[in-house]
This record gives sequence, structure tokens and C-alpha cells, in this order.
Amino acid sequence: MRRFGLRTKLVALALAAAALPVLAFLSLTAAGRRSASREIAAELDAVARMNLGQYVRDLYSACGTIDALLAPRLWQGHSQLQRTLREAGGLTWDGPLTRWEVAGTPGGLVAASQVRLGGRPLSGARSFDVPEPAVDALARDAGILATIYQRLNERGDMLAVASSVPADDGSRLTGSLLPAATADGSPEPSVAGALAGSGRRAMARFGGRMYLTSTEPLRDESGRVAGMALAAVGGRELDGLYRSIVETKVGERGYFAILGAKGRQRGTYFVSRAGTRDGDDIWDMRDADGRPFVREMIGAALRREPGTIRHNRYSWRNPDDPEAWTRVVADTYFKPWDWYVNAGTNESDFLGARTRTEAAFDRILRHAAFGGAVAFLLAGAIALLLARRLARPLLVLLEETGRLGSGDLRGATVPPPLPARSRDETRLLSHSFGSMAAAFASLVRQVQRSGIQVVASSTRIAASARQLEDSVAHQAAT
Repeated sequence: MRRFGLRTKLVALALAAAALPVLAFLSLTAAGRRSASREIAAELDAVARMNLGQYVRDLYSACGTIDALLAPRLWQGHSQLQRTLREAGGLTWDGPLTRWEVAGTPGGLVAASQVRLGGRPLSGARSFDVPEPAVDALARDAGILATIYQRLNERGDMLAVASSVPADDGSRLTGSLLPAATADGSPEPSVAGALAGSGRRAMARFGGRMYLTSTEPLRDESGRVAGMALAAVGGRELDGLYRSIVETKVGERGYFAILGAKGRQRGTYFVSRAGTRDGDDIWDMRDADGRPFVREMIGAALRREPGTIRHNRYSWRNPDDPEAWTRVVADTYFKPWDWYVNAGTNESDFLGARTRTEAAFDRILRHAAFGGAVAFLLAGAIALLLARRLARPLLVLLEETGRLGSGDLRGATVPPPLPARSRDETRLLSHSFGSMAAAFASLVRQVQRSGIQVVASSTRIAASARQLEDSVAHQAAT
């Protein structure tokens, strides 16, 4: 700083004084933005979890209420079906071998002993135009659909030999195969339960509709499990629940996703977004990061106590989405229906307030930066003017000091008096210096005058001395 002049130092000081508060404000605002963003994100994440959890709890409660209403009808259906079978003479499982056309089996055929009711073979009809008395009476009298399965082998594969349940093509479910094991070798829960002598309740899809089903074992005269009875209620009765789930908006763009959790329906959509993927199997699907999230989340839900809610995040992209997005979900397992229930939405739906807050801070930063730049320029201009005004008298003083130092006393006159109330230190300093210079010049002039007088006196004395010397010399000569 020693290399710079007073004017430069004054301007630099003023600019620093203007810039430092602006920089401090910008720094504090930026730090506040980061802190506020973190706090808001944490708060909104908590709110999102709470809201999503509430969606899941509400649906869980609604399903529980509906299950409580429908479950007695399933018990009634099984009881009425057993009574119908007994009154018709009972089922026998040792008739002659018959061949069934079953899709997906080697050769498309399955051989099984003929099942008879009261000594008469079941019709095995696949068309609803052909009566099947063993199950049609229950559907007609109680509105409960039923299927009778025959056990094909020791493993427990089941063949539907009589059914009032609709298949996807609109025909009866008769002739469909229910393997005892799924594709990966795990047991089919309904078959495993029947073979163990117990029943199982679950939600299933038949003919494009949801049905609450229940299975019970059917035994032959020796007590061996020879088959399985399935009762189903719902269909149109569950359409209202289905529409309610599909039409529920979770957040701004979220939705419910409900999948089967076990057996052949594991990972299969019961309810998808807008119903566009109902029936699709997404068990092996991976998210945008390659994570098998469906397996992970359903597995975790099954390991927890049923009804326990957990929160997850995964990168997701629907077929019509332009890019992947982070889906925030709350999920649980509804055991009575074997449903994995998932309510989720785009993370940005709940973090909109965070984005808006960050945008507000950004606007403050931009405005502050603009205001700081304007203040900096104004401060620079004002500082330049003031520096000139302050430095000019000092530069004059410097010039006067140099002139006095060189012995030039011209112009060193007493300055005019200052106003009585003047508080301008620079003017006071200049006035004092002017008075001092005038006094010094006056003193020098007095010294000069005194020197001249001394020189004149010395000259007169010298003249008198020469006259005296001449007189002495003359007298000596005479």
C-alpha cells in the first residue's frame, strides 16, 4: 500500500467498506439457503412419509372392513358346497382315465381319473351354456362361485374339473391346471395348505375381475386329500373398491400399486396405475439403477409383521414416462388377501416447497448481488469524488511544503479567516499550515531585513575603519 497515493488509498478503503457487507450478506444468505434446504427437505420427507403411510393405513383399514364382510360368505359357500355334494351322493375320484386338454403341459394333454358326483361323471363343461350342477347351484342360490380341483399326483398338482368361475376368455375355469409349485420351485400356498389339511384365503383375478377366494381340502373315503374346493366372492362387488383404488391420487402424480405376494400371483399386478398393467408380472423387474426392487420390497414386507408400514425409494420409469424419476413409497402386507400394498408418488411432488424455497433464496441472492454491484459502483463514484476533494488540499499542502523546503517563500501569505463553526479538518489543517507558512515567511523576511541592516552597519564600520586608518597613516607621515 506504500506505493499507492492517498487518493487511491481513500478510494480503495471506500470500495472495501462497500464490498465487505455485501459479500458477508451473500455468504450468509448462501449458507442460510443450504441450511434451510436441508431442514426443509428433512421436514418434507417426514411429511411425505406420514402422508404416504396414512394412505396405506386407510386402504389397509378399508380392505380389513371388506374382508370382514366377505369372509363369512366364503365359509357359507364352503359349507353349502359340501352340503350340495353330500346331498348329491358325494364325490368319487376313481373313475376311468380321461384326457384333458390343458395348455402349457407336454402334448397339451393331462390324464386323470374321472371324478363322479353321485355316480355320475362331472360334465367337465367349459362353456357356461352347458350346466355343471355341482357348482352352478351355489352360484345361482348364493352368488358364490366355486371350483372343484382334482389332485393329479403325489406332488399335489391340481386340475379344475368343475367350475363356475370365469376364465380370462369368458369360459369356465374348468380344465385349468394349478401346479403344486411355482416356476422357481416354491410351493403354491393354496395347494400346500390343502395338502396340509388347512384352508387359505387370498385375492385372485378371474375374468379380469378381483375375487376373494378361499380353498379347503376335499378328501376321498380313505381320508386322503384327493382334491381341493375353491369358493370365490366379489367380482362386481369388488369393482367399487378397485375403482376407488385406481382413482385415488397419491400426492400430485402418485398412485397405488397392489401386487400378489406369494404363489403363482407373486409380483403380479392386481391394481396398477390407471389399470393399464393389471395382470402383468413384474417380479423380475429392475429399477433404473438395476436394483430388483420388486423382489426386495415384497420380501421385506413378508418378513415384517403384517400391517407394518415401511418406506422405500427407488428409481422408476413407466413406459410412457420421458425419463426415470425417484418414487417414494410406503408399503405393507395385507395377509388376508395376500396383497402387497404400495402407495407412492414422485419425490418432487412432496419436495415442491423445498424447490420453491431454494428458488426464493436464489432470487434474494441475485437481487443482493445486483444491489451490491450497484452499491459498489456508487460507492466507487462517491469515493472518487470525495477522494479528490480530500486529497486536493493535502496535495496542495504537499506542494507548498516542498516549495517552502526549497526556500521559495512566494505566496506564503496569511490565509483568510475560516468560518467560526467550520469542522472541516482538511480546511483547518490547510489554514493552520498557511498561517504557519506565513509566519515562517515573515520570520525569514525579518531575518533577511536584520541581515541587511547588519551588512549595512558592517559596511559603515568598515568605512569608518578605513578613514581612521588613513588618518593614522597621514599623521605618521607628517
